[in-house]
Amino acid sequence: MVWCTDRRIERTEELPQEFLNAWPGKRTLGLYRFLPLFFVLGAALEFSMINWQVGEVNFYNTFKKRRAEEIVESIENQGSYPFPPEVLAKLQKSVESKST
Repeated sequence: MVWCTDRRIERTEELPQEFLNAWPGKRTLGLYRFLPLFFVLGAALEFSMINWQVGEVNFYNTFKKRRAEEIVESIENQGSYPFPPEVLAKLQKSVESKST
């Protein structure tokens, strides 16, 4: 019975190597042949971060809210920020409306 489990272990160790060797372009591109795969995965991640929402929140809404809070906080602490007053007023209104 031991020989059976040993063969399974050998087979599972060979599977990733077989998959990597079966990927096309090994001779011409070498390790770089996986770049298109990672570009597609990165684009899918970015798409999901932009378009998938949980309730009314997605990644970019959260980021923009946090950034606006940081700007308002720095204005309150330092007294100024390199933005025109109209932009600052909009940012403050945005943070106040989101917090209520």
